[in-house]
Amino acid sequence: MDCIPASDKKGASNDSDPGCQEPHTGAFGGLLILALAAAYAMFKANIQRNGGPPANDWLPLPIFTAEFHNINRDYFDIVMIVAMGLVFMIAWEFRASKTSRAMTAAIALALVAVEWMTAHGAKFFFAAPVHRFAEWDWTAFEVPLAIACGAFALHFAVDVARKNGSLNPAPFYWALKTGFFRWLSGLVFFSIAMPLFCRHPFYTSQYYENWRITVSYLYLVYLFLGLPYSVLTNLLRPRRVEDRQDPCFTLMLIFRAVFRLMACRRAARARLQAALKNGQTRTALLDLVVKIFFLPIMTTFLFIECGGFFSSFPALLKTAGDFYLKSGQPGGVPFAQPFNLFYSSAYHAIFIIDVGLSIIGYACSSRWLGNKSRSVDPYFTGWLAALICYPPFNGITSNYLPYNQAFGGEPYTVLLAGLIGGAAGTEAALSAIDTALKIMTLFAFSIYVWATMAFGLRFSNLTHRGIISRGPYAYIRHPAFVAKNIAWWTENLRNFSSPWQFVFLAVWNYIYYLRAVTEERHLGMDPRYIEYMNRVKSRFIPGVFSDIPSLIEHSRHTPEPKKSKERNSRFQINSKFQ
Repeated sequence: MDCIPASDKKGASNDSDPGCQEPHTGAFGGLLILALAAAYAMFKANIQRNGGPPANDWLPLPIFTAEFHNINRDYFDIVMIVAMGLVFMIAWEFRASKTSRAMTAAIALALVAVEWMTAHGAKFFFAAPVHRFAEWDWTAFEVPLAIACGAFALHFAVDVARKNGSLNPAPFYWALKTGFFRWLSGLVFFSIAMPLFCRHPFYTSQYYENWRITVSYLYLVYLFLGLPYSVLTNLLRPRRVEDRQDPCFTLMLIFRAVFRLMACRRAARARLQAALKNGQTRTALLDLVVKIFFLPIMTTFLFIECGGFFSSFPALLKTAGDFYLKSGQPGGVPFAQPFNLFYSSAYHAIFIIDVGLSIIGYACSSRWLGNKSRSVDPYFTGWLAALICYPPFNGITSNYLPYNQAFGGEPYTVLLAGLIGGAAGTEAALSAIDTALKIMTLFAFSIYVWATMAFGLRFSNLTHRGIISRGPYAYIRHPAFVAKNIAWWTENLRNFSSPWQFVFLAVWNYIYYLRAVTEERHLGMDPRYIEYMNRVKSRFIPGVFSDIPSLIEHSRHTPEPKKSKERNSRFQINSKFQ
């Protein structure tokens, strides 16, 4: 893919790092996911209570899991919604002109309009809510998704052909042979990991049920589509140095060295050590570890947030209508009822966007999209600070820092409301405090998800996929950490009844301070991040400058990564890819 610096693209944000990321990819993709999720919530409420009939024995994998019987329809439709967000974002990234971009946006808007009308009873493709086709019970909601997915796929396939039309491809036999061994190495690794995800006691709980189903289908996708993808990637590979960034290529080197070591070849151990010492090889392996750890967590979070949103959003629309129609009348709906539903719906909507984009970022790193990891945090303290914030390790920290646990006694907000409103107005004052704290919580989490959308396809913890300076990152260097920690205070303050809760949450804030410091230490190895720090001097609060000479000094003493010496390629490469 012919990538140009984002700062050179007309209308693009002035990112300090070259790449293929369009400035609005994450925002548009996240909003599309949310719009489709909202339409699906109404479809469930108005047309099909469970989204449609359960999926019975579709491509079962009894070797790995027996949970492919009567899968709830919500599972497939949520996956299709997130996949639609991914396809849209890829199509947007590959746009070749303003006309092509406008066509992408038009398809997305038409899809949302059709889905919303379908959710309210419109019949576009067949009269019944469910129609059987190609051995699958298609619902009225799923058909537009399938059609739009095909339109997006055709759209960006044409753009890819235009961009790579002048490329001199590699010899097909060579691409087929190397692609096969890369795919086979990935398949061996995936086959080893599958029993871990489907049979290990940690993942066999009900909490990870949706992940077990997801990873089984991902295995099938890789089994059937991994080989053609590997061959195509090798066929249109612009530079041989990109091989080291491919985890399957790294696995191939390691498996080959281990096989030779088992065959007692003398040079095998040296080759294995050389492969493991290579910086790009270590990056590819650590990036794979990051995916293995975070993908199950984010997948589980997605279904939890969707479940909450599906139950609160339709109720919000109904209650808001009743509140408007009966406002001022006897027996009318009190304001607190629609507001609390609004808070719940908005809360879950924010995290549907956040987790949906996170899953896309973790699962879909590719040189075609320009979002491969350039480095992974090499320090143990960086990994420790990040991992203790997520399951299962946050179970330990939460046991010692239970800021959201009930301690008994009267919450401090009740005492404050009594002081403000007196004996007669305590309830009204408490309601006002509660409303104000919820509004501040939504505002803080909105900034948090704004930061996630700024990453777009590049999102990933513990990795360096490019320096982001758009969105909230144009004002402070860690907007997501700041916004999340402020939201925790406003979200939980109304339940605090013990001084210990203030202490515990302050310690959690310090953990995220450590995450910010270790993240800067990692990214500070890149001179472009030092340039970004010199432009955006505020670490946490706009206008409050942080001391950065230590990082600058660190970068000066950090040895430059050794440049890989590319051997003469077996085929000529077009000069525009150099």
